[in-house]
Amino acid sequence: MEDITPTDSVVPVYLVPLTKEELAERKQWAAEEEERQKVEEAKLAAKETAKAKLAKLGLTEEEISALTS
Repeated sequence: MEDITPTDSVVPVYLVPLTKEELAERKQWAAEEEERQKVEEAKLAAKETAKAKLAKLGLTEEEISALTS
């Protein structure tokens, strides 16, 4: 435990290092969040591609919005 108390503080502050389990858990959370972001980006890209294809078929923006909402 490392004392990181600011000089003007009346309360001591300590930095407690994370355990191996806590570090592994944080890495897992980060990996899961990255995967969620990739999935979301893929969904958005697919939606934009679909809208572009509908526009090429001659649909108006209003028609496309009605279909994709």
